[in-house]
Formats: sequence, structure tokens, C-alpha cells
Amino acid sequence: MIVKIKKMIAITSLLTATFSVANTWSVKAETNDPMTTNKTYYALSPSFEPMNKVSFPYSDARSWIGVGCNTDNDYWAFIGFNKANFTGGEWKNGSKYHFAKIKYDDVINTIYLFEPSDGRDFLNVGSSGLPRLY
Repeated sequence: MIVKIKKMIAITSLLTATFSVANTWSVKAETNDPMTTNKTYYALSPSFEPMNKVSFPYSDARSWIGVGCNTDNDYWAFIGFNKANFTGGEWKNGSKYHFAKIKYDDVINTIYLFEPSDGRDFLNVGSSGLPRLY
């Protein structure tokens, strides 16, 4: 469990530095199945506005960063939106991927963001070329 917490802290630090998010993060826990002890934990950043204003109907758009883990030793990172209209992207193996570049410690890497198949307003974060954090 200590190793998982270190991984989650590393991912959270990477995302926080990448997106320059300040303020206090919230943490919440959910019970996945009331018949078992499986739990899911989330760390969520405060929501923030886009760096460049966008026009109606997205003028009040906000987003946030989240990191999750569970007692099954899974962990993930995502970007959430109150309004989203994901355009472009590339379909691969039943998921739609969007490629983006991030800069961390003067190193530019490519990451992929993929849309969940259930159509929610989230982009899950994957990596390509980033050092493995686990």
C-alpha cells in the first residue's frame, strides 16, 4: 500500500506541476461493493478556467484534475470537465485517443488522453515516452 501511495503522489505531483494547479485538493473514498471491503479513493484538484477564454456555449467551462486508486491495486489519472466537446482524436481498439504534449523539468513528452466509452466528460491520462511511475 505504501508503494501505491508513493505512485499516486508521484502522479499527482506530475499533474500539478504540469497544469500549475494551486489551492487545496479534496480527497474522497467510495465503497465499490457493499458486500466486500473494496474501496476507491480519489484526490481532486479545485476546478479552474481555461487559460484562453472560449466562446458560448463553453464560456463558463471549468475543469479539474483527478487521481484515483483502489484496493485492487489499480490507479489512474484523469481530467474532468463541466462541459466538454471533444473533437478530433483517433480511434484505436474501441477507444478515442487525443495526443498532447507536456513539458516537465524542461523535457517535452507526448501523452495520450482517451475518452471513456460511457461518454462522460472526462479524459483519462495515459503516457507515451514518460518514465514509468510504478
